[in-house]
Amino acid sequence: MNLLNYLWPVWIVLLSAILIREKIRFFPMATGVLLGFSGIVIARGDTDLLRIPEAPIPLVLALLGGFLWACYSVLLRRWRIPEEQGGTALHFSLCAVMAALVATFRGEWQNLPAVRAEALFWVLFGGIGPVGLAYHWWEIGVKRGNMALIGTLAYFIPIGSTVLISLLFRESMGPGLIPGSVLIAGGAWLAGRSSSV
Repeated sequence: MNLLNYLWPVWIVLLSAILIREKIRFFPMATGVLLGFSGIVIARGDTDLLRIPEAPIPLVLALLGGFLWACYSVLLRRWRIPEEQGGTALHFSLCAVMAALVATFRGEWQNLPAVRAEALFWVLFGGIGPVGLAYHWWEIGVKRGNMALIGTLAYFIPIGSTVLISLLFRESMGPGLIPGSVLIAGGAWLAGRSSSV
């Protein structure tokens, strides 16, 4: 399911080629996308890719979620929504509120431990700080930047998170992390050249 989640950069590049009227050379773009996804497979391991799923519904939902995120990102550019009208962080806040309402309706909050002030601080700090800023800057990037390059560079997100987890929690990094990063970097370079005239 993790690998299906990482298909959203592929969708972004493909949808941007279809929906956005920009001059894009197909071969560098397609090669860059394939190299980027191959880098993810090597960095994360191919066990999830080769294993037959027992329950297909979560995989379908993961694939649909990645596709919808790519549609949202590309349509921000396609519809030429002004940069000052940022809505990504607001949409995620609304989704969190809806998820909380569903959990409350189903009674899933009853067995949770009491939320301490320190935990509440870190939740607010993460939502307003790194996460909120990341989605705010992402929205600016997809509205102004090279979509093929942005989509391919997005493959570095799981690489960066793996490195941070390894450093902060002292977990060993997998042997495929470095060659996977090299493939992603090569894919980003090719994707960046795909829009050059």
